[in-house]
Amino acid sequence: MKKMVIVCLLTLAALACPATPPPQEPVPDATTGPAVPVNPVSASFSGHEGAFAVAGEWQQSPDQPPTAFTATLHQWFGDDGILYEFYDQPADEAGSPGMQGWGKIWYDDATSQAKMSWMDSMAPGMALEMSGTVAEDGTVTIEGVGPGPDETPVNYRSVFTFPEGGPDMFQMGVVLPDGTFQVMMKYTMSRTGDAVETWEPPAPAETPVETPVETPPAPPTAQ
Repeated sequence: MKKMVIVCLLTLAALACPATPPPQEPVPDATTGPAVPVNPVSASFSGHEGAFAVAGEWQQSPDQPPTAFTATLHQWFGDDGILYEFYDQPADEAGSPGMQGWGKIWYDDATSQAKMSWMDSMAPGMALEMSGTVAEDGTVTIEGVGPGPDETPVNYRSVFTFPEGGPDMFQMGVVLPDGTFQVMMKYTMSRTGDAVETWEPPAPAETPVETPVETPPAPPTAQ
């Protein structure tokens, strides 16, 4: 009898305390975009998205004094995991015509390299393709061959660094035949807000089609 009472009490206790429901999968936040793939490039630039005020110097050659300039830079990760950049340097009183540039930076799993494609208003329709490495401290160094001032091919190098405590830094220049990195442009970046996601590089310049000029036949020679 006692055994029966104990069994009944255990049964009632089980009914009064239902089993713990299985854990539910977290519901994705509809306001959050797709997760950016984790790779060396995204790890370097993560937390460095936004709108930035740029202050830097431009030096065409070592025998010329550097010229100071200011610009704005917007960079953000797209839904495809690529970092997009829009650079806007206005014309100034020193005679600089200004420049707008559009860049894409990503990590290529096939080659284990950082990649960048860059276009600007100084050479509409022509993209500079660059590739390189990501150091342990997050520094991104990429190189690519493009035309120099006299149209001779030049090996360009760009370096993105992210010092602890900031500000972020960028350097661009040419690699000389002896391996020396000659910096032509450098600037620091100070975040001012969220990026305005505008990435509309100009269409490639169309080469005008020349209409052939037909030469009229010579008049017949009088007999």
